[in-house]
Formats: sequence, C-alpha cells, structure tokens
Amino acid sequence: MSEQQDYRQEAVFRPHSVAKGAGWLAAAHGASFLIKLALIPVLTRLLAPEEFGIVAASMALIMFIAILGGRGGLSAAVIVFHRDNPAAWRTAYSITLIIAGLCALIVIALAPAIASLIGLPQAVPYLRAVALLTPIMLSAEFMSILLVADNKYRTESQAGLAAETTAAVLAIIAAFLGAGAWALVLQHFLAQGIRFIVFTRATKLYPAIRPQLALIRPMVPYAVKSTGGELVNFFAVQAPVLLVSRGLGAASAGLYGVANRLSSLPGDIILHSLARMLFPAFAELKSEEERARAVVWSGTANTFLLLPILVGIAAVAGPLTKVILGWEFAPAAGILAGLAISKAITAPCVGLYAFMRAVNRSGTLFWLLAARAVFIIAGVVIGMAYGGLNGAAVGMAASSLPGLLATWLTVRSIVAFNWRDVLVPFTKIAACGAVMFVAVSLYVPWAEGQGAEGQTLHEVFVLASAIALGGAVYVSLLAGMFFPAVMAFIRKPDTEHSIKGMIIRLRRRIDRGRAAAGNAPTASTTGGQV
Repeated sequence: MSEQQDYRQEAVFRPHSVAKGAGWLAAAHGASFLIKLALIPVLTRLLAPEEFGIVAASMALIMFIAILGGRGGLSAAVIVFHRDNPAAWRTAYSITLIIAGLCALIVIALAPAIASLIGLPQAVPYLRAVALLTPIMLSAEFMSILLVADNKYRTESQAGLAAETTAAVLAIIAAFLGAGAWALVLQHFLAQGIRFIVFTRATKLYPAIRPQLALIRPMVPYAVKSTGGELVNFFAVQAPVLLVSRGLGAASAGLYGVANRLSSLPGDIILHSLARMLFPAFAELKSEEERARAVVWSGTANTFLLLPILVGIAAVAGPLTKVILGWEFAPAAGILAGLAISKAITAPCVGLYAFMRAVNRSGTLFWLLAARAVFIIAGVVIGMAYGGLNGAAVGMAASSLPGLLATWLTVRSIVAFNWRDVLVPFTKIAACGAVMFVAVSLYVPWAEGQGAEGQTLHEVFVLASAIALGGAVYVSLLAGMFFPAVMAFIRKPDTEHSIKGMIIRLRRRIDRGRAAAGNAPTASTTGGQV
C-alpha cells in the first residue's frame, strides 16, 4: 500500500478545518455578495428587463459550453487520482484549454442558429462575445480548484473579491454611459479576467509543453462521468431561463434571471465556500465511520446556515424586489419566492454531491442529477403552462422535494449513516423556518397596508421590520430547540472547540507572545549592535 493510501486510510474528518477554510472563502464571497447586492438595484434602474434576459440566456448557454469543455471534470479527477503530481495538473490544464478553445469557436460559428433556437435572434453579438470568455473562465476555475486543494483559500477569496469589486464599478460606469446589455458582458469579462491573472501568478500553472497523456488516461472515465453530472445539473439549474425565454419572452426571462441572481447570492457565499472545502476533505477519507460523520455534518451545516436565509427571502420577496430592484421589477416577487424556497429545500444537496464525486461515484451522481433535472424541468414546464411566470416558480419549488429525497437515499446506499442524526436537526431547523415564514408572510401585507401605496420609504420600513421580526422569531425558536446543545457547548472547557476552550487557548497564545517579547534581545544587552 502506498504512502498516499496509508494517509487516506488514517485521515479523519475535521469539521473545524473545513469550517475555517470555508470561513475565509465565505468572508470574501460575503463581501462580493454586498457588492453584487449593491450592483443589482443600480443596473436594474439603468437597464431594461429585456437586456437582462438576453445576457442571462447568453451566459446560461456559455455555462453549458464551459461544462462541455470539462469544467470541474479533469481538475476533480486530478485531486482524486494525482493530487500531488505537478505534471498531471499541467497536462490536465493543457487539455482543458484546448477543449475550451474549440468550444468557443463552435459557438461563434453557430451563434445565429443558437439565438434562433432560444427565441432571441437579437442575442447573436452577445453570444459571440461571451463565447470568448469560455477559455478564460475554465482556466480560472481550474486554477481555483488547485489553490483550494493546496489550502491557499485566502488567495482565492481575496482575488475573487478584487475581481468582483472592479467588475461591478466598471459595469456601473458602462451602464451610465449607455452601454446597455454590454455593461453586463463587461462585468463577466472583468471578473473572470482578473481572477485568471491573479490565479496564474499564484499557482505558476502553465500549459505543459509535452503533455503526459499516460497520466490522464486512467482519469478519463471519472472526468467524463463528472462532466456528465455537471451537464445534467446545468439543465436543472440553468434550463428554466431558456424555457421561460422561449415560452414567455425576453421580458419574463429578464424577471426570472434577476430573481434567480438575487436568490442565488446566499448559496454562492455559503454553499460554494463549503463545497470547495468539502470535496478535497471528503477525498482523503477511507473510514466508513468518518465518511458517515462527514456526510451528516455537511447536510446539517448547509441546512443550518442557508435555510433560514432563503426562507426569509421568500417571506419578504414583495418589499425586497421593490426596494432593491425597483418598482419596475415588482412582478418578480413571485418567482423570487419560489426560487428561494426551491434552493432552501435543496440546501444539503451541494455537500452531498461533493461527497459522491470525492468517493468516485460520479456515475451514480450522473443518474441522480439526471433524475433531478427531469423533476425540475417538468415542474417548470407544467407550472408555466398553468400559471405563467409565478406558476414556473411553484413548479420549481415543488420539484425540489423529490430531488432532495432521492439525494439522501442515494448517499445512504453509499455510506451507512444514522437517519436520526440527519432527520432530528433538519426537522428542528425546518420547523423554525416554517414558523418564521408564516409570521413574516402575515406581517408583510398588514404592514404594507398601513402606508400609502407606491412609497419607497415605507417599503424600506416594511422590509427592515419584517427582517427584524423574522430574525427574532427564528433565533428564539432555534435557541429553545437546541438549548441543551448550546449550554453543553458553553459549559465544557475541555471540549476542543467550546467557547471556554477557545478562550483558554487564546490566553495561552497571548502569554507565550508576551514571554517571547520579554526574552527577545535588546540594544542594551547586545551592545547596541544587531
């Protein structure tokens, strides 16, 4: 048995290490969230819904092409098979760039046919422009995975923050100057371009002059299955934009795109950060007990962090769209609520998908994601046929339930965890979220009726008071349900990560620092020479 296999067999799941890395990523993504949140209301007041719809549909197709180019396929395979082999990384990077370039050329050539297919003939120039983004985006994504695998998550997070800040500022300037939808295209180019430059300098990763294809061949089946899973996941996440644009027009697609962008921001911060740390952590584990522990922790952590935020967004969707997006986008409230509830239901799934990829079950993941895509697309199509845009939101939320159940059942067939460890915390968190949703949903229409219709200042008050009410209700209920666990966490000083234990360790570090400073040589003891 090799040293790597020995290491993996002895590896244990360390929630603290994962949480620390995810915390750095989440801090940067949280700052990016604030930037994007500030960017959305500015751009919605400068751009029409049709312009958002064109760029949203174009970027959805480019994401599809990026997946075809191997996004997450070869890079994930290298982590599983050749994590510490620089030659494998360079060879996989070279192949990724070649595929990305070919995909970009195909999109540029077929742009008129693609635009006609999605019902947006005016999107041809935008499609050709964002097609050039594919190699840059895939390169940045590839190097980002390498940075996280090497525990350089600070570099990854800081580069992402700088990229989003610069892109947001210049996109607003371009929109003010009348660039229209091109301002959104510029935003994507700048964000990915800056990440590409910084990551290249940090990783020193360049294409291999002589690719060692022998290293890649054993990874091809895994990479193909992983890419296939990403493709069907694309259909589950991005296809509704194309379906809405085809069935209801560019304006409805714009409303859907803005609502999807707003509801995705919490997940981009929390789930994105956790998943990027969980995948390499899962890949190290061989013990059945440690895998089960990691799976339960992942599902509970994702639900605990994300469900209350998304349910809260659904409850305040009405005033939220009016305040942040403007009154022109008020019809997006229904679709925002439906998308937020859908993402709240599937909150645990991202970590579970990372687990399945890490334990080399990409084939099983492919069929699971294919079933989920069928559920979601069917739900959106049926809902859109009976209720238009709001019906699509209801169908999206309803179709998420069988997807969540199928995911947990599939993971249970891989690793034998205790159902009670999953269901008890999930039930408590979901119950708190449901009570909060009902309370806020009853309060919002009453509060809106107390002021004159059309007053933005009153909507701001309604939004702020609803958030305060929801937060108070949720925290109170959660503290009551988890009171024994909270008290045990506080009272045990010998627990590794309890509050008292952390304070004791912090004091010891301070004392060691003072002692080291007191023992350091000074000018008087060294004769004034250094």
